[in-house]
Amino acid sequence: MTTLPKEPWCGYLRCYVEAKSAQAAQPIADQIGEVLRRFVQPILKPIERYWKIEEYQEVLFDWQLDESPEKMQRLLLDALGPEWHEQDSEAAVWDFRMHAPLTIPGIRWANLEHYLCSARVTNNDISN
Repeated sequence: MTTLPKEPWCGYLRCYVEAKSAQAAQPIADQIGEVLRRFVQPILKPIERYWKIEEYQEVLFDWQLDESPEKMQRLLLDALGPEWHEQDSEAAVWDFRMHAPLTIPGIRWANLEHYLCSARVTNNDISN
């Protein structure tokens, strides 16, 4: 019987941090990266101003896993802080207005998700 190869999973953590510029947000991004590196190999995307709230910067990390993310999701959530709103075993949201503080000050909203890498949709996919 032929065994199909395991399909890789992708993940990301999107945080909106209170900072006036990308440069001011960098120390917070560095702290987030330190936490993530205990579990995954995160790639920091360019820090950009959040279009809805001028005082917020978007800090986005992504990574790839070789196995299903259930265990990793739990490890990451626990390391980042308490009281995440878990939508399922692959997605969770945190908001400073409704939850206890995360382990890294300055984060105002965060979203952690995992998905099959083959399900990734890019702008190129949409425009073709």
